[in-house]
Amino acid sequence: MFYRKNKFTLLRAKTHFLSLFDSGGDRDYTRDQLVVSGLLDNELIYLIVHHWPSRSGGQATSEPKRIAAGELNRQTVDSIRAINPNAKIINMGDFNDDPTTKVLKTFWVLLVIETK
Repeated sequence: MFYRKNKFTLLRAKTHFLSLFDSGGDRDYTRDQLVVSGLLDNELIYLIVHHWPSRSGGQATSEPKRIAAGELNRQTVDSIRAINPNAKIINMGDFNDDPTTKVLKTFWVLLVIETK
């Protein structure tokens, strides 16, 4: 993650491991989710940086992997909110989906509803 040190002060960075396995029980390697907290113009924010599993292999094969990534994101957001209910959280990155898909609609609607 790149940032301007004169605008953002890094407080903490941690990766959250996404555990996936294929139909044969072998590990399906994918990228971890990076969770960063810091001060942006002296205001605490949280950034969750994603690169969700690709759509290769077709929708039926790949969608459960992105659902798992969404569930990990949900757990991460919930853990941040348990500490700071009014946390400012930005999810960013490559979700390997478009906004109209079931996966993104499900997770984004749940996150938005709870912030109102």
